[in-house]
Amino acid sequence: MVLVSRSFAIYRTLAVLFTILALCTGSTEPVFAAGSSAGESLAPGIASQDLSLNFGDFTARGQVDYPATATGPLPALVLIPGSGTEDMNADILDPATHHVLSHIFLDITNAVVPQGYAVVRYNKHYVVSATQADTRAFHTKLTLQQMLVDAGTVLAAAESNPHIDPHSIFLYGWSEGSTVAAALAVQHPELAGLIVQGAVTEPWLQLFHYQITDVGVPYLRQFAPDGNMTLHTVQQAIAGPGGLVAEEGALFMRNLDAQGAGNGLNPFFDPTHTGVINIDKQFLPKLNAFLQVLLGPRGPLGIYAADRALPDVTQQAPQLHLPVLILQGENDANVPPSGATVLYNALTGTTDKTLKLFPGLGHSLGPASSKIMDDFAPIAQAPLQTLITWLNSHRLPSVPPTGAGGGTTWPRSELLLLGSLAFFSLGLTKLVHRNHAAVTAKVSSPFSSR
Repeated sequence: MVLVSRSFAIYRTLAVLFTILALCTGSTEPVFAAGSSAGESLAPGIASQDLSLNFGDFTARGQVDYPATATGPLPALVLIPGSGTEDMNADILDPATHHVLSHIFLDITNAVVPQGYAVVRYNKHYVVSATQADTRAFHTKLTLQQMLVDAGTVLAAAESNPHIDPHSIFLYGWSEGSTVAAALAVQHPELAGLIVQGAVTEPWLQLFHYQITDVGVPYLRQFAPDGNMTLHTVQQAIAGPGGLVAEEGALFMRNLDAQGAGNGLNPFFDPTHTGVINIDKQFLPKLNAFLQVLLGPRGPLGIYAADRALPDVTQQAPQLHLPVLILQGENDANVPPSGATVLYNALTGTTDKTLKLFPGLGHSLGPASSKIMDDFAPIAQAPLQTLITWLNSHRLPSVPPTGAGGGTTWPRSELLLLGSLAFFSLGLTKLVHRNHAAVTAKVSSPFSSR
């Protein structure tokens, strides 16, 4: 995707997507986005098992990461990636050097696995790595409904994996992935819980408007106080200090040909070629129409059209009947932070819901001094600790958390609940023998928090 892209820098994404549009009527050979390879590094003490995931017309690589010393099945966290051709690390590449700026799924894995969890990660449909993907197929064939099917395939692989306790699986969806994770959780209310980060809480068109009007336009005004953007000021904004989303407005004003090369200002906003686009008189009045073009059947945002998308998480919220944790940065440039509260209030199907807002963090839950400066920095420690604490309070007791010294640490609340459960079971046994009758009892574990 262009507007919420993370694996690609915004400019490179636009160039690639418009190239795809031009090539769609030509060769059927895959178009691969190339760049420097993104490295990965798991923390010491973490073992891995490769997964081969059958996504129909594509076999994706997945991975189960788990403590190397684990001797039994573990509670697991399935990470569902965000927008764009995202790999299992959620690698973010620098627009100029293509070096990895952040990889929050790898960071989450390194933080969670030592606490006694397995983590399942995977490359998205048509994605080979952070720098290699069949971009034509991705942007013209893939739908969010198919991503839901893919996530279901990943969940099934997790449930059958010997390292994973199938009765204690959590879903974690980031950004676009929040809509997929929520839809999968609706289908599987038996799951242990759902975590969403930077959730999509409103329709896609409204979301894109937010990105431009609340982030992109304020950034543009720093370069054109009078509102008049020229090719020179557009180029300044693109090369300026703003984050990926902040630069979108400037990129939309730039004319991109089929090869992604800049050739003056975008005639959609400057049809008479005056060399000036006024933000208030030309850009904003035509923004909705331009977004509609991008969301069209052959547009680079067509994957978010109604026939290819999933409902936003707020729409799905009443159907969620499992524990939910919402993680939201207050300086998120991709989604409106206020949407997290709207989502929390819409979760009427569960009483086990938690909202955590993080001042000074952006869409990646990394440091961001403002929405304009939100540039997908590495995830901070505070949300990682919040995630671990929440997981520990919702995990099943069959595999206790691993302490720092390699032993096991049982929370006092779980010990008390275990004692109560044992006392209840003993009393039930005595009752059966005393009455000499067949008694069938179904005891629902308080740790499942379904």
